[in-house]
Amino acid sequence: MKVSLISSEKQAILEALNSGLKSQIIFTIKIYERSEGLFAFLGDRLVAEFNPSLVAYRDFFDEEYVIEPWQGEKNSFKNVEQFFTAFFTLNDFMLQGIEESQLSRYYVLVRIQLDSVKLIPPFTILSLLPFEGRFISPWVRMELSP
Repeated sequence: MKVSLISSEKQAILEALNSGLKSQIIFTIKIYERSEGLFAFLGDRLVAEFNPSLVAYRDFFDEEYVIEPWQGEKNSFKNVEQFFTAFFTLNDFMLQGIEESQLSRYYVLVRIQLDSVKLIPPFTILSLLPFEGRFISPWVRMELSP
């Protein structure tokens, strides 16, 4: 599965990274199973929730932008547009535990939170307050099919 964001926040992110700060994107992925039959009135069942994230910063010594994925190795980019394409996209996210023949019984809700400035402890308490450098997308429903 591939999830991507189209954002107008590029300038705010560049300003933060060029100031020595970090930026972060958190992808919230919820997998639901459709309820059928007698108990369908109870609603669909949440099967799993994942919160992969990407953290970006500027490496001033090598003069490149670096992305630290939630798992895997760091990626470095000298080209700004390639950096933004990689930073705004979660590629190859695997839905584990669901058989391919059963995919039509499930759907996915996705929301993306972009923080142009990643807060570090003890300032993370401020993440509870709305601030200008945060963008949260509406929930998007994605149907799964084999």
